[in-house]
Amino acid sequence: MFAKYKSDPWECFDHIRNLYGNIVFLQMGHFQAVLLSSLDSIKKVLLEKADIFVHRPQFHRYDLIFGGDRDNGQLRLLC
Repeated sequence: MFAKYKSDPWECFDHIRNLYGNIVFLQMGHFQAVLLSSLDSIKKVLLEKADIFVHRPQFHRYDLIFGGDRDNGQLRLLC
């Protein structure tokens, strides 16, 4: 599916949201991912279902966004 949206992968996420809703499970290669497409779905997963998602794998983006500590809750500016 992503091959159709090489120039704009965010458009693919919009297409997925329109087809399947605001909370979607994705298998992306070896990785399992959950696509959250609304503020309500993000709050539900991160606040109400945190115990399910607390052991998610460490990715390089956590170093960039959260200063190496994904649990700190403080976003870093990247620019």
